Amino acid sequence: MNKLMRKVVVLMVAFSMLFAGAFASGSTEVQAATTPAKVTIKSAKANYWHDEIFVSWKSVKNATGYQVAFRKTNSSVYRKVSVRGKTSRTLLLDTYRTSYTIKVRAFRQVRVKGKVKTYYGKWSNIKVVKQKYTPPKNNTSSDSSGNSGSGNGSQGSIGTGSGNDVWIPRTGKKYHSRSTCSGMNGPTKVSKSYAESMGYTPCKKCY
Repeated sequence: MNKLMRKVVVLMVAFSMLFAGAFASGSTEVQAATTPAKVTIKSAKANYWHDEIFVSWKSVKNATGYQVAFRKTNSSVYRKVSVRGKTSRTLLLDTYRTSYTIKVRAFRQVRVKGKVKTYYGKWSNIKVVKQKYTPPKNNTSSDSSGNSGSGNGSQGSIGTGSGNDVWIPRTGKKYHSRSTCSGMNGPTKVSKSYAESMGYTPCKKCY
C-alpha cells in the first residue's frame, strides 16, 4: 500500500470515529431532553367499602402520560396501568382490605426516524396503602337498640338510630331498605345520609 492509500485509510477511520462519537453524543442529548422528571405522589387513599384505591400525583412537564404500578405488599409482582390526560387513577383491587404498594412514573413518546420511542422517568417514592375504616364525625357505632352489631349476617352498624337507616353491600354503589335485598353477603347498616355522602344511590328494587 503506497503512502497516498495509507493516508486515505487513516482519514476514513478518523472520520468514522468522529461521526460515531457525535451520533452517540447526540443520542444521549436527545434522551436527556426527552426523559421526563420524577413524579411526586400527592395522595393514595383506599375506599374501605369497595376494593379500590384512588391515587393522584403532581403533573410533570412535557409528559405524554403516566404509568401506575401497584402490588400486594407481600408480593413482588407489580400490575401496571397507563394514564393519559389526567393525574389521577382509581385502582381496582382483587383482594379485600389488603395492604398495597404503589408507585408512579411519567413517560414521553417521541418519533425517531418514523418510529415512536418511549422514554420513562424515574419511579416516584412508593406509597403503602391499607384499607381501614375511619368512622364519620358525629356518628356512633351502635344501632337504634344500642347494639354494636345486627342480625342477618350483617357486619355491624354505623351512625344509625335515626329511624332512617339503610343497608350497604361490600361491593356495588346502591343502598337498600332491607338487608336481604339482592342477596347481599355481610351488608352493613348505616344512616341514609352517611350512605349518600359516600356516593351510594337507592336500589330500584326496594325503593
